[in-house]
Amino acid sequence: MDELNLLNQINAGKVTPQTGQAEKQKTAEKADGLEFSKHLMERINRRKLQVGPEETRKLSEAMNKAEAKGSKDSLVLLNDLAFIVSVHNRTVVTAMDKNKMNEGVFTNIDSAIIM
Repeated sequence: MDELNLLNQINAGKVTPQTGQAEKQKTAEKADGLEFSKHLMERINRRKLQVGPEETRKLSEAMNKAEAKGSKDSLVLLNDLAFIVSVHNRTVVTAMDKNKMNEGVFTNIDSAIIM
């Protein structure tokens, strides 16, 4: 299974990131107008985060809101997950769950969106 096919299946809800854990992401992937960095895909697999079509849709909506306000780099809080996104590039850079958020410090962002 190639990387784009794996991401399409994740976004279609057919597989979870864990199913394709052996599939290493060599480059950034794209879905629903968003780009998912290699770092993000590795974090999803390693931390067993559940990111599916609904989360992808909400991330896209959050980026649209951030872009409308002129944001460049944003923190998106979505359920029990936090995402750092590059609004200009429409790239989801990284993700963490509530356990990793306990440190409570996010740097190099200019906005936060709570979904």
